[in-house]
Amino acid sequence: MFSYKISAEIELRLLEERHAEQVFDLIVEDRERHPEVDKNLSLDDVNKKIKRDLALFVRLLQSQATIGLLINSSLFFICAS
Repeated sequence: MFSYKISAEIELRLLEERHAEQVFDLIVEDRERHPEVDKNLSLDDVNKKIKRDLALFVRLLQSQATIGLLINSSLFFICAS
């Protein structure tokens, strides 16, 4: 899938199902600081969102999917539409 290397340690990429657990962990860590985050959001919800976004990206050939910033191959930041 789409990936853009910024440096040896940093890349932007479309998130894939294999990233769902890392995304969920980031969401859980940020729930206290961001009350707008759905408290009932589950790992399964995140996985479904990533699947839908990838399907949308393929269909529309636009970057409307969830993109993650990885540093040393670990998810650091996500941007979701």
